[in-house]
Amino acid sequence: MISSRRPNLARNRFHANIFASRALQEYGRLIETVHILRWYANETNRRRLNRQINKGEALL
Repeated sequence: MISSRRPNLARNRFHANIFASRALQEYGRLIETVHILRWYANETNRRRLNRQINKGEALL
């Protein structure tokens, strides 16, 4: 009886770990997106970024 419960317990833990991992990945993406949007909302940062983009495009 005990041996039949162990695979289910291991499977449940495995699925819980996958769920937690995916949740953390999505949370990280959300934090990164918010950071980028806040950074780009600042006009000084936006101008600096546009200058860098123009320098890179001038090399092509």
